[in-house]
Amino acid sequence: MTSCSFTILTAVLLAPLAIYGADVAPAPDLAQTQLRHRTAHWKYPAPPPVLVNITSSEWYKKGTHGSVADPKLQAKREEMIRPVKQFWKQTSEMSDWYVADGDAKAAACAISWLRSWADGGGVLGKLISLQGDGTPGGKAAEHILGVFLVDVGFTWIKLQAAASPEDQAAINTWLRKIAARVRDCAHAIKPETRNNIYYGYGLGMMAAGVGTKDPSYIAEAAKVYDFALSAIRDDGTLPREMSREIKALTYHNRASWQLIMMAELARLQGLDWFGHQKSRLSLLVNRVVEGIKDPSFFNAKSGHKQSPVHHPCWLLYWQKQTTRPADVDAVLKTLALDDFSDPDYGGNVQVMVEKNFFEPKTRR
Repeated sequence: MTSCSFTILTAVLLAPLAIYGADVAPAPDLAQTQLRHRTAHWKYPAPPPVLVNITSSEWYKKGTHGSVADPKLQAKREEMIRPVKQFWKQTSEMSDWYVADGDAKAAACAISWLRSWADGGGVLGKLISLQGDGTPGGKAAEHILGVFLVDVGFTWIKLQAAASPEDQAAINTWLRKIAARVRDCAHAIKPETRNNIYYGYGLGMMAAGVGTKDPSYIAEAAKVYDFALSAIRDDGTLPREMSREIKALTYHNRASWQLIMMAELARLQGLDWFGHQKSRLSLLVNRVVEGIKDPSFFNAKSGHKQSPVHHPCWLLYWQKQTTRPADVDAVLKTLALDDFSDPDYGGNVQVMVEKNFFEPKTRR
């Protein structure tokens, strides 16, 4: 879920939102960089058909502890979730245009998509989870629902001020219904098995709570957040993520950005979650930053050579919070990222950072 390009449902292919160099300084003229990809030929598409049911399947090879993807199963899963994935990616990108340069047409288009799915009961139907062999089982569809709430929740936070009262009421009601389902998914996970999936549910509830101004979901997210912090060991590791063998660093990375994004949303509410439990989050994130630069610790701790971490553009958020920004700067320059877009991170991270979006005073 990290590429910023997507396929328009009208068969028009839009180029990636923006291409940035590895330097961490903001682009000199972000608005023009954004607008460069919207030519006179670009037409904001009508909402896609409402997807009521979510079907998804497992995609890891058996016996790999969820560490090694099976290419055939992965391709099958991607085809299953294509409609819902296109929805959250395209609405996120249009909301980025609105934040970047006030594109009212983009905001109106994205809101019309959200309203269409809200009115049609999008993703509120059956959750159909399948094993890799196609038989029922697992929680793959529930996981996709959680990601949907994260990504669409962030999109709604960016767009809600541009929406009419009627649209706000309809979309808020819809997102609260999705959040209720995600809350049930979170509650069903036993404490001893809680991992990044649980944290992802927490982030979804946080995004929904902030977006719909529902304190009950912010409170639910706070419970998840504090549970996660309490699971961090003094060496900055999470036992449940360390068990993922070659993906131990990958899933520590995932847990890091999920918790950072919860804390950023809390900051939008004037709350300091970065300081919870004596700033314990920094133990985890600093360990991940070091691991991205040199994975030898994770290699030794997990007993497996680590797979590379993909697309950690969330580091731009952490660079503004950490007491060790030079460490983050060094990693960013080493990675030479040229794409800072991901709906999971709130959209285009460089846009969000440049616009100080998570500062309470800047909220639209």
